[in-house]
Amino acid sequence: MEHFKVYSNGLFQFPKSDDGCWETELTLPTGPVRIDINTSGTEMAEPLLNRIRDFLVNVEAFDKAARTAIMADFAGGNGNDSASRLYLSHHLAQFSPAERVQYFGTGRTGSIGIEHLLVSLRLRRMGLYPESDDRPAVLDYTIGEGATQYVLAAVFNAEGEFLNLSMES
Repeated sequence: MEHFKVYSNGLFQFPKSDDGCWETELTLPTGPVRIDINTSGTEMAEPLLNRIRDFLVNVEAFDKAARTAIMADFAGGNGNDSASRLYLSHHLAQFSPAERVQYFGTGRTGSIGIEHLLVSLRLRRMGLYPESDDRPAVLDYTIGEGATQYVLAAVFNAEGEFLNLSMES
């Protein structure tokens, strides 16, 4: 995987890649985010870049949109219908009281809700797939890399519209 550069003026630099994969790390107010781009070619063609350009220059806006979708999923789902509820309940059951305090700010399971989950979630990765019509952008959220192997994955279409949320490992 080759590293690509993002410049403040909205330009990008992609070296030739043997495997069609590039990565970089951006620093958001919430912390570092790994960005990886995956294609079937060895060079980043302008049409492919144009399909994902908005995601690259508006990472914070898509983070905000994903967090809004996570809140809506939590509010509208019940039990197995809600990826965010499943993510939270899984970790509440797995964590000790001390770990719940560490990640959610309180050890009392019954008082931990969506507001605690949203504060603890960190955008750790944005995967971009410019050749995909179904899911060209996937944002992966975690409560802690050392705490869990599971992420909440928010999927967006090529128009930048939120599609779905799932818990993945």
